[in-house]
Amino acid sequence: PRLVVLSRMLNKSAFVSCIRSLGWGIRMVSSVQKSYKDAIKTLNELQSNAAAVAHVVLSGDKDKDLRMPEIESCLKCLGVSMDDLDALSVIHVSGTKGKGSVCAMVESILSHSSVKTGLYTSPHLVEVRERIRINGQPLSQHRFASYFWDCYEKLEALQQESGSQYFKFLTAMGYYVFLKEKVDVAIVEVGIGGAYDYTNIVRRPVVCGITSLGYDHMAILGDTIEKIAWQKAGIMKQGVPTFTVKQDAGGLDVIEERARELCVPLFVAPELSQYPAPFPELSLSGEYQYTNASLALQLCNRWMTSRENGRSQQNLMQTGHQNSNEVAVAPTFDLPNTFRQGLKRCWWPGRSQVISRPRITYFIDGAHTPGSLIACRDWFLKASSSKPTKGTESLARVLLFNCTSGRNPVLLLRELMGVGFDFAIFCPNLARLDDPHADQMSYRQDDVRDKHSCHINESAWHAVTDCTHNTSVFSSVYDAICWLDQGQDPLLDTPPASIDATAPMLPPQLASSHIQLLITGSVHLVGAVFRALGREIAPLYSNEFSK
Repeated sequence: PRLVVLSRMLNKSAFVSCIRSLGWGIRMVSSVQKSYKDAIKTLNELQSNAAAVAHVVLSGDKDKDLRMPEIESCLKCLGVSMDDLDALSVIHVSGTKGKGSVCAMVESILSHSSVKTGLYTSPHLVEVRERIRINGQPLSQHRFASYFWDCYEKLEALQQESGSQYFKFLTAMGYYVFLKEKVDVAIVEVGIGGAYDYTNIVRRPVVCGITSLGYDHMAILGDTIEKIAWQKAGIMKQGVPTFTVKQDAGGLDVIEERARELCVPLFVAPELSQYPAPFPELSLSGEYQYTNASLALQLCNRWMTSRENGRSQQNLMQTGHQNSNEVAVAPTFDLPNTFRQGLKRCWWPGRSQVISRPRITYFIDGAHTPGSLIACRDWFLKASSSKPTKGTESLARVLLFNCTSGRNPVLLLRELMGVGFDFAIFCPNLARLDDPHADQMSYRQDDVRDKHSCHINESAWHAVTDCTHNTSVFSSVYDAICWLDQGQDPLLDTPPASIDATAPMLPPQLASSHIQLLITGSVHLVGAVFRALGREIAPLYSNEFSK
């Protein structure tokens, strides 16, 4: 009982120090440290990504050259030397659009090829442990907490000195986990940019990939496609083969120039239709996934070749066709059944995903750049038109949208013109007001500011549509969905009596129709939707997390 009182009086760090000073032993400390909820609370107290981005923007990114020494110091405190990191077999992927999907496909292909995989991605949808996965599955809560406290204790002094950031900590922890778990390959997705991203501490990746380029994080990466391409190409390492996809000329020229400076064998992935028949079946919807799939195939093929023949690049440098004006196009190859199965069974929720329910069909896509919103729009128009209705049932199209700070909502929303939405809803990336979820919480976010941003998004929609009605702002995703559903989904919790009193009456065209609800604008919004719907309606993974 005295310990309980003491733990409530002191923060975790002071409590642990007190226990140690009294000589009460590591076993007792360990039991305190290994709580998953406590781990998430402590992690959230680190500087959030949003705050870190704001600091970078205000400072003109003047500290960018310090990032590699910072992450190297973190790894050193964890007992990971640069030689240890060099021994890790890494596939490193940057880009603006599709890098998460490419990483997921690579992981699935290699897992189906009996390879022990580690996967590091960001952001997460519902639980932070999604970011670090072994053999396709997120770390269990117990294993995540165990690794977290192990790293946190070793880095605690360093955090006090340098103000360790959320993403930096998780990146160091990710590499630490992959080495401890002895994975055969670590597939690592860049956070922001590439050249100065914390994941770029890796010196000797086996192969690198650069997905489609577009305009995002321009305050940090630059306001032209050439500046953005320079940042994304910063993951290339001397002599390490790199594969990319068809890009706008300016962006590809920059990638090619950086490749030439580093003597990097650079290839463009071929069209998926050029591989020997039959055409591979993809689990991820959207024609743009064909491009991602081809890039994933090339990365896997190169990694498998390297595994068999060592890391020598000589054979690869002599393949493909190349002339003075074009980057070489990577050769196609017969797809092993394991590669085909990997593409067919890849599970990457929240991207071009459809969930059908009695009153609402959810079309979910985390698109958050102008280019990806165009692809999202095209996918939605095609996917929604193929959904049959019951008898004479009418349809109504509704948009649920949010975008994070720093992005221009007008640039994003105007790409959705022509869809013919009957109503538009705007809400924060918050699942429910009465059930805040620690993994989706940032203690440095401002609820008032978030709600204000939603009204800005609503005004942007009014501007691009030249229409000031048929819109509403809700306080949470759950309130918005319950308002639309009207209690018709048996798996959706009964709406609370206190549901947003400012919500309008449901318009007649929505009340009598089946709703096709497009949810887009932010991956964080998608995560809030999954959380609000619950796993019965929206399972996150084909195999549920182990607890």
